[in-house]
Amino acid sequence: MVTHRRWRLVRAGRLAAALLVLLAALLALVGGLSGALRAEGAGREEALPAYHVVQPGDTLWQISVRLGGPSTDPRRLAWTIQKHNGLASPVIFPGQILELPPF
Repeated sequence: MVTHRRWRLVRAGRLAAALLVLLAALLALVGGLSGALRAEGAGREEALPAYHVVQPGDTLWQISVRLGGPSTDPRRLAWTIQKHNGLASPVIFPGQILELPPF
């Protein structure tokens, strides 16, 4: 009788250990998925449009030089900003809000 009872305890212990391993694997999977979703969501936040309020004396060229940095061609960036905002000419006015294209 004692042997039969011991066998039940061993079997119950194995079952508990298997359930713990399964639970740990499930938690690791859920944690990995939520981390991947957070990383993917971070990328979306960077894709939100940026805006620039034109100040007195600003030109598309100056804005392009400031935003583009040394490795960006300001001519191309100025043209891109102009087309992105639907401007017929590169003339801008103080207080005008320009949506900056992703670059």
